[in-house]
Amino acid sequence: MLISDALVEKIDQKGFRVSEASKERFDEILKTRIWAESFALEESMNNKKDLDKWEEELLLINYRLEKTERSSLYEPLNPSSWEMIHKKFHLTLVSRSGSRYLRTFCEQLYDQNMRYRFLLIKNKKNYKKRNINVEHKNILEAVLKRDTKKAKQLLIEHYKNTGSFLTFFS
Repeated sequence: MLISDALVEKIDQKGFRVSEASKERFDEILKTRIWAESFALEESMNNKKDLDKWEEELLLINYRLEKTERSSLYEPLNPSSWEMIHKKFHLTLVSRSGSRYLRTFCEQLYDQNMRYRFLLIKNKKNYKKRNINVEHKNILEAVLKRDTKKAKQLLIEHYKNTGSFLTFFS
C-alpha cells in the first residue's frame, strides 16, 4: 500500500526506501490536490442527495475542529487528534463527489501533503499561530451558502497558504 500511495519506492533487486521529499514533488502534489479537490468539492456541492445530512456533518466536524487543541497536531494516529479531525473535514468536503475513485485519490493526496507538513514546516511557531479555524469556517460558510465559486477559491487559498509555510531541503 505504501508503494501505491507513493510513500515508498521499490528499488530493483535492492529493496525499498522512503520516497524522496523535494520541492518539485510537493509542488506537483499541491497542484494536483488543488485540481482534484476543487473539482470534487464542486461535484459534492452539486449533488442534491442527502444535502442536509452532509451540511450537518460538516458543521459538526468543524465544531470539533474548533474545540480541539492544535497541540495534538503531531498525533496523527489518535482518532480524536486535531490532525485526524482536520483530515475528516477535508475528506467530508469532497465526500459527495459521486466517485469513490476520486475520493480515494483525494485521501492519498491529503496523506502526501500531510507527510510534507510534518517534514518541512519552516517555522512551527508561526504555523501553529495561523488561524486555520477561520479559513475552515470561511470555506464552510461558502459551502452552506452554496457559493461554489467562492468555496473553491477559499479551498485553493487554504492549500496555497499551507504551502507557503513549507521549506525544502537543498
